[in-house]
Amino acid sequence: MGEDDQTTARPAPNIRVRAYDQADAPAVLRVFQAAITKGAARFYDTAQRAAWAAALVDADAMAARLSGLGVWVAVTPVDDQVIGFMTLAPNGHMDFAFVAPAVMGQGVAQALYEEVETHACAASLPRLSTEASHLARRFFQRQGWQVDKAQSVQRAGVTLENFAMSKPLGLKSSAG
Repeated sequence: MGEDDQTTARPAPNIRVRAYDQADAPAVLRVFQAAITKGAARFYDTAQRAAWAAALVDADAMAARLSGLGVWVAVTPVDDQVIGFMTLAPNGHMDFAFVAPAVMGQGVAQALYEEVETHACAASLPRLSTEASHLARRFFQRQGWQVDKAQSVQRAGVTLENFAMSKPLGLKSSAG
């Protein structure tokens, strides 16, 4: 799981969220790479970030990796520049949640997350799950997620710590 807003989100009137298009793959890859190599610098060392970023290094690989997932992108309204993205698998797993470092803390992750959770609820998913980085963990906890366990994962022979997290969605009572 990737990086998200690092502080309490402020309103972000200059973004919009839309469905991903395969033509967005190069821009999504740039956000992914920047969020890891720059945005995660407070929590992961250079070797860890390099190993993590090496998982996807070209747009075709990114497009293939996103295939079969619900994917939403946050874009600037004037020039449609991708500044963040999140994914949702049919089973409720959120594999990607990344925001460009320049706009972290500006409500981008919040706007994306609200879209993803709306789709999850519409699909009657009982639960969401993810593996969150140190930075993303904080964001998800503010959304009501719980840490199920800390875990060590291997990327290109390097160990990184992340957190298995979940959030039950449950149906809301009509009684309110």
